[in-house]
Order: sequence, then C-alpha cells, then structure tokens
Amino acid sequence: MAGWTLDDVLFRLVHDRTYREHLLHRDRAALALPEPLLAEVLRLDTLELGRQARRALVAVRDGSEILGPGIAAAFPQTTARWARAMGDGQLLELMELFLASRPYADWARSRGPDAPQLVEEAFARFCVQLGCFDPACLQAELAAVQDGERLAAK
Repeated sequence: MAGWTLDDVLFRLVHDRTYREHLLHRDRAALALPEPLLAEVLRLDTLELGRQARRALVAVRDGSEILGPGIAAAFPQTTARWARAMGDGQLLELMELFLASRPYADWARSRGPDAPQLVEEAFARFCVQLGCFDPACLQAELAAVQDGERLAAK
C-alpha cells in the first residue's frame, strides 16, 4: 500500500477484521506493505490490536460518550431487520462490515468535503451501498438522529 503511514495501517488493522487476520497469519503478501513498514507492523501486539478492535466495534454498536447512543439505538428498525434476516448474533458481523467500509473510514478520518459529519450518516451510506436495507426506513431513522443533533446544537 504505497504511501501508507503506520497510522493508516493501524487504523485498518483495528477496523478491518480480514486485514487483521492477515497479520495474525503473517501473510506478508496480503498485508501488501513496503518492507520497512511491514517489519514494524509484524512487531505489533496482536492481542492489543484485537482488544482495540473489540472496543471500537462495541462503541459503534452500543454507543460511547464521544459517539453518542450507537448504531443499534439510532437505527433500531434497520438493525432489528438485519438480526431477523441474518440471525441475532449477526449484528456484530454487520458492525464489522461497517467498520471496514469506506463510509466509516471517510467519517473517522474526515476525508474530503463529502465526508459524513456523523457516524450515523456514515452507517446510512454504508447500508445504501450494501443495497439490502429499506431506504425509507434508513432515511427516517437518520433524519431522527440529525434532528436530535440540531436540537442539541441549539
């Protein structure tokens, strides 16, 4: 990954389970890093990366002081439909997919003028990209979050 910094790689390792698994299996080709950076990454504490990944996933799903109420609370109908369709335990899988997505990275790294301002906006964009969610339901839930943000800002 030409031009990547250690911060870029750490972000991806914490938020992308598949990429983290490449590190756990020491799959140098799949990590696709130049040698000096690869050597640094191979020395990372993979247990700590796993703990950080879990913290990030739980914070996005359940909320935190910084993120607010969390995706499960902000999108109750959307996440309930996913759980019914995919199985109750699969909400974590949805959150893992979201954390590895471009909309989440754009939000977290605030890249570009069109980057989502709220994590909930990033989640809605992610769901639209997946194409398996009810757009009207997503829009209504997102609008409720945005209305709450506007009220809080007053």
